[in-house]
Amino acid sequence: MIKIESDGAVNGGSHAVVRWNSSCELTYQKVHGGRYTLIERAPTLVSRERIQSANIQERQFIRMANQDNDQQTVHLLHIGKTGGTAVKSVLKRYSDSVDSPLVLHAHKSTLADVPVGEKVVMFLRDPVSRFISGFYSRQRKGQPRYLSEWKPFEEKVFAAFSTPAELASALLEPTHEHHDVARMAMKRVMHLRQYRFWYGDLDYFRSRLDDILFVGFQESLDADFAILKGILSIPATELLPTDDVSAHRNPADLDRYIPPEGISCLRQWYAEDYEFIELCRSLR
Repeated sequence: MIKIESDGAVNGGSHAVVRWNSSCELTYQKVHGGRYTLIERAPTLVSRERIQSANIQERQFIRMANQDNDQQTVHLLHIGKTGGTAVKSVLKRYSDSVDSPLVLHAHKSTLADVPVGEKVVMFLRDPVSRFISGFYSRQRKGQPRYLSEWKPFEEKVFAAFSTPAELASALLEPTHEHHDVARMAMKRVMHLRQYRFWYGDLDYFRSRLDDILFVGFQESLDADFAILKGILSIPATELLPTDDVSAHRNPADLDRYIPPEGISCLRQWYAEDYEFIELCRSLR
């Protein structure tokens, strides 16, 4: 059950602290328009079951605190290696002041985490290109911009494969000694996962089409961000970062080559992703 420890949510304060089952403290901050968004969860290390339950409590609190406010919230879902870090680096300077209050999500937030009726922005990328970029990003543990240590299963992945081509080759051949590791990598490494992790399935996504405010693409990032700035009333003079570190881009000299048979295998693996991309392009 939700218990509000401070009365900021009801008396106009700038913060509200919520306790869930006396074991998880959730701190919300009032943003532009008087709405509340989660800014901190403590403790940060809790079980998967507690995280799932806490997520439900978070959504219930946000609906409760915001139910009397008619300002429209816009959620940016951050799908890894699609330009999201660059976009967020600009949007975070305006998240408290643009006409539509912004909620900038982390990688693990999905469309199902966004309340029905609130708007969603996301950026996508060709799945094979994203696979290559995601492989090298996790191989470097996100450095130099971040340092996200490998999980135990990632240690196995990057002990087995030194390039994206090697992973694609193992995925292609069922008899390859690392075939099972390759399949595990595709399912569990965040930056290699299929887009359905974020949208659920195509039927669910279609049921939420009215909530999709804008879909941009990494291949046309600057032009699409210019469109988004107009939608969110952000000054046209704001530009995305151009250096590799700020934009969280891979170095230019990496080996991106994958043989045609590997490309074909990846396209088959990401077949639904390509269908999803075409659906999103049709919305524009």
